[in-house]
Amino acid sequence: MTDEQCNDKTLVMAAVLQSGNALKYASKALKADREVVLTAVTGEGKALQYADEALKNDQEVVIAAVLTSALYRKQNVCILEINDL
Repeated sequence: MTDEQCNDKTLVMAAVLQSGNALKYASKALKADREVVLTAVTGEGKALQYADEALKNDQEVVIAAVLTSALYRKQNVCILEINDL
């Protein structure tokens, strides 16, 4: 991505909707944008690692990331249990 693309909120929002980890390529300003980060971590909890430090300490953002990660793990456990039948 070019610097211009990394700073384009519409483009970055579309990218993080597809994969939360696309936050990795966002500009520093967009990594500090609460809306962008919440969208990213709602889709992929691990995307929190790419967020600005201030948002890593934001309770709502952290809870969204944890819930997303927990749901993902629970789905994988259910799939494993079904496959064991």
